[in-house]
Amino acid sequence: PDPASRQASDRPSPDVSVVVVTYESSACIARCIDALSAHLNPREILVVDNNSNDGTVEALANAPSVEVIVNGSNAGFGRACNVGAARSRSEAILFLNPDALIHRVDKARFRTLVDSAHGVHGFASSGPAAFKENAITMDVLDQAFTPLKPREITLPRWPRRRPDWVSGSALLVNGSEFRDVGGFDERFFLYYEDRELCARYRRAGAPIKVSRSIELAHEFGTSSGDASRVFPYACQILSWIEYTALRAGLGRAQQEMTRVRSFHRRMAKGLSTPPLRSLLRTRAEQKATQLVSLWEAVEYAADTLRPSGYYPIASELILQ
Repeated sequence: PDPASRQASDRPSPDVSVVVVTYESSACIARCIDALSAHLNPREILVVDNNSNDGTVEALANAPSVEVIVNGSNAGFGRACNVGAARSRSEAILFLNPDALIHRVDKARFRTLVDSAHGVHGFASSGPAAFKENAITMDVLDQAFTPLKPREITLPRWPRRRPDWVSGSALLVNGSEFRDVGGFDERFFLYYEDRELCARYRRAGAPIKVSRSIELAHEFGTSSGDASRVFPYACQILSWIEYTALRAGLGRAQQEMTRVRSFHRRMAKGLSTPPLRSLLRTRAEQKATQLVSLWEAVEYAADTLRPSGYYPIASELILQ
């Protein structure tokens, strides 16, 4: 074993179970586990694989300290996290994305955090990936899609110590509390399940915090298993609408759905006008087609996921 591995094996393990959900994650899972073992050396590592076909499970063959749980189908992020949490043996649970690489741990601070875990704790990124992780992750996405974001939501700003929510890509909870609040909402397939979980914690009077005890880099989006990003994009739209319905009511969710759909159609139509077509030619036509196809992807995702209980409200609004 390398020196880092030998040092990790000599340290007492913090009483924390790490749950990593994978789907088509062969490109990153080995590095994630290596970094996790070298810097944290937790009591147990549980990898819940969502029926990958790219060799993700095989990539863990030489990681005997990892328990691999293979789902029979792609169950999405929240449901898979709940499977791992149910199997965990430690009182504290750290949910970690497979494309999140831990590169520094303040062991004393982290052990104190684990021993007194209450509420939800997110962690910080540093270095070039700093804008791709921690509490601002979804802020960056929302700013990129400003015309689409639910307008009543107040977004946390780094480095707020008490944000409204923290990213599920690296998230620590007390296992008993997590089970008491019902775990991740299994109506969400991908995205916004972290915000929804934090909202329930806040309603229960538990704090949402950001800790500097772990620093990591997150290769944002490489763990979703969709190189085209179309299906994750569709899930993000569905999650926005579902979350808005749960937080602000059905009427507001209907408004959001109409606004998002109109945005895609309006942009596609605008790009198809003669002035822009003559200016941009093929690029404009391709972009218009892409925008139409993206909304079709949202409809397809809603139709595909609804029979399994995902996005019941958003699917009803979109497909009615």
